[in-house]
Amino acid sequence: MTYPASYSLNRQIQRVLYALKRQYGGAIVVYQNENVATDPKTGEVTRTKTAVRIQRAVVLPVTVSREVKQAISVISANKMAVSGGSGFETGKRLFIIDRRDAPSLTLTASDWIGYDGRRYAIESFEEYEFSSAWIVVGKALIGEGLGVCGSITEQSAQTNLALVGSSEGEV
Repeated sequence: MTYPASYSLNRQIQRVLYALKRQYGGAIVVYQNENVATDPKTGEVTRTKTAVRIQRAVVLPVTVSREVKQAISVISANKMAVSGGSGFETGKRLFIIDRRDAPSLTLTASDWIGYDGRRYAIESFEEYEFSSAWIVVGKALIGEGLGVCGSITEQSAQTNLALVGSSEGEV
């Protein structure tokens, strides 16, 4: 519900989001785990995921930072000056999702975003003023696929798509 006092602010936010979507817009897919069932006799795991396609979300460029992981033995042996460890590059990308593009979307920490063939784990998310947008920080998961095998419910089309693979190459 829009209050009259905040109407001009809402219009300003909508104009800025529109301008950002025109300049930095890209198609993304938000994947959500629905339920996981295991057959007790065969041990086969059935996963159901929901995919929400957003045609035009704001996708800002990647910021690359170096993360360092150190073993406890290195830290305890060298208390005055800690150095060493294995460093690796991680990319973080900022996604802004307009709530008008996906009004029924509710994000959780276990969701992930697919963009440009890469998988981004949701590191943090917050809702913008007056429920106008989601601001999502996604961490690139290098070497991991989108992981879409299983049953996917595409909310935009309201259809159920079952992806099944076999060893003979039939789908």
